[in-house]
Formats: sequence, structure tokens, C-alpha cells
Amino acid sequence: MIRRLATRAVRALGAAATLAAVLAATGGAAMAQNVDLVVTLVAGQPAYMAQDSEHYVVTISNNGPATATNVALVVTHPLANLPFEASATCQPVSGPNPNGAATCPPGSATAPSPAFTRSGSSFSVTIPSIPSQSMVRIEFDNASRCEREGGQGGSAGECFLPNGNFTLTADASSPQTDTDPSTNRATTNIFIYPPDSQYRIRVTSAPASALPGDVVDYEFEVYSVGLNPSHLLRLSAELRGLAGNMTPMSASNAPFGANSSTLPATRLLSIDCLAMSLGSYPPSQVFPASPNP
Repeated sequence: MIRRLATRAVRALGAAATLAAVLAATGGAAMAQNVDLVVTLVAGQPAYMAQDSEHYVVTISNNGPATATNVALVVTHPLANLPFEASATCQPVSGPNPNGAATCPPGSATAPSPAFTRSGSSFSVTIPSIPSQSMVRIEFDNASRCEREGGQGGSAGECFLPNGNFTLTADASSPQTDTDPSTNRATTNIFIYPPDSQYRIRVTSAPASALPGDVVDYEFEVYSVGLNPSHLLRLSAELRGLAGNMTPMSASNAPFGANSSTLPATRLLSIDCLAMSLGSYPPSQVFPASPNP
């Protein structure tokens, strides 16, 4: 019986020694720790009118055990207006942050910040550090750009506002191994309504009659009565004299029939514009040269 106890003691001691050796070997090797970035992207509202100011919030949290460093964030807006990255800011989210608060790039708390760089319809920023259980918040604004006729290189005189459903994306990555890369991208959809631009025109001053050689003035007003303003408004005016007995009407001198002018060599001498909110515009900068008689 004494031998058996001794044998068991030796065996138990051997097992403990083996276990200690295994623990020592395991403890001697460095255990790699991973990060787990989770991205969210939220629009201020689900729909906007064309060219309204849009507001967005992106958050990046780290649910992994290790600190995420040099976290690259890329935000893409298919209707990004230049320069929408100039509105972006970065702030660490306040809270318990047991491992310390996240670190945003220097100067990125206020806009504009050089930390945000533009490339096409995207902007990017690098977050220096997001410790475990910490979060950063990026906010930015945008107004849908006005597409030129024939694309961005088209006519400078006309543009067309987009409307419909559009998808924004936000992608984050870091040099550290991410345990769940599927949470590194967030998307949101917004609907852009066509602009409500409506106008009313009223003639405020016009001569009752005119004789050959008279210089007469015409005044008319254009009112914007829609919900949205219009850019690059095309405005045309056509002056037609009433029919009279000064000259017999014919197809050659009265192309508009009874509403034609019978005064020969009539020409436009000058035209100017006064905007109630923008002030006076020099005619030479707004209107083309008057046509020859």
C-alpha cells in the first residue's frame, strides 16, 4: 500500500510538471490580439429636395481587444459637390472608454480641415487611434451637384439637377487583423426629389404707343414662387408692337401677323437687371451685346 501511494504521488508530480512545462511554453509565446471595427452611416433624413443641404454622421467603433491604429475611412457620395470634404469634422465620442478615448487627426474638430482629402466623389481621412471599446464620430454635409449638359465638360449655360434614389458608402480599415470585416462597411440610401422651381412674370411698365425714332422703356418682373431657387435661369423677352395703319401688313413685314411691329429698323438699345436680393448686375456681364438693326 505504501508503494502504491508513492507511485501515485510520483505520477501526480509528473503530471504537474508536464502541465507546468506546457503552461510555460504557452506563456512564452506572444498572443496576437485583433480589432473589430464597426461602421455606421446615417443620413439626417431619408429624402431631400435637389440642392438642399444634406447632413450625414459616420461612426467607427472598435469592439476588439486590441487598439486599432491608422484607421483609414473612405466616404463616397455619388452626388458629391465640390468641396463637400471641407464640411467634414472628427470627434472622439465621449463615454466610459475604459481603454482611453479615440484620437482624431490634429485640427479635424473644426471644418475645413486638411485631414480630409478629396478624390472624385469620395473623401478620406486617417484616424490615428481607436482603442478597444472606443468610438469616433465624423460628420459632413453635401448639396447635390448640378450636372452640366453633356456631362461635367458640357455647356456652362445649363445644368440638370439629379433626382431619384442614391446610395452612400463608408468603408474603414486598419493594419491590424479584423475579426469581422463584414462590419467595416456601412451604406445608406437617400431619395432626391426634383426641385420645385416656379416663376411668374408680370409686365410693370410699357408705352401705350411709340413713333418712329422714339426710345421707349419696358419693365417686367420675374417672381420665384416655387420651393427651390433656380440657378442659371434662362430668360427671353420678345417685343411685339400692335397692328396699326402706319404700314400695310404683309408676310414680309409682319411675320407674327396682327401682333407684329410695323416699325422698320427697330432695335434693342440696352437692357439691365435689378435683383431684389442680389443687387444690380452690369449689363455687359449678364446680357449679350444688342443685335444689329
